[in-house]
Amino acid sequence: MSTETAPRERFWNGSESPVLAALAEPPTGSEDTAWHEGGHAVVAHAFGAAHQRIELDGQASVIGTDPLSGVAAIAMLLAGPAAQRAYSRAVGTLQEAELDEFFERVDAAQFGGCDECRAALHATASADLDGRDRREVFREGEARANEMVARPNIRAAIAALATELVDRRSILGTDAREIIDAFVPFGRTAHA
Repeated sequence: MSTETAPRERFWNGSESPVLAALAEPPTGSEDTAWHEGGHAVVAHAFGAAHQRIELDGQASVIGTDPLSGVAAIAMLLAGPAAQRAYSRAVGTLQEAELDEFFERVDAAQFGGCDECRAALHATASADLDGRDRREVFREGEARANEMVARPNIRAAIAALATELVDRRSILGTDAREIIDAFVPFGRTAHA
């Protein structure tokens, strides 16, 4: 639709502007979402956790990932948001107040399936088992995710996987492993 024929809206001062984005649903399968899912998949792969498939349409997700625990699980969960930020050329960590909110949700058993909620739950469980502070465990996983996503070989693997995911919309775990293996050998953690 051209701007001449687009529906119009009025600003507070009365001037008209064409409505350029009147979408019924947000677009599915954007590149930043592919980077997000690629971040999860590549970091899981680096820790030696295989997965069954990666989906971009509908509820984008990495499906059937072998279980990880402790800092590795937190790093894998937070690698998605870290990769999505990397796609936008940004870096970051949660603010203390945001982290407090996620821990409050865990304590009240009122948390969702977001990556940060799940990472806070893993940090709480890991801290209880290890006798450590859960904030320290979370921050260690967060730092590991950010450090791994910043590595050139991991970032290249995420980019290659995301490109293929945008094109194919769904990738079997065996195909994803082949793509990732060109950059990051299976089971190669940040220490290798």
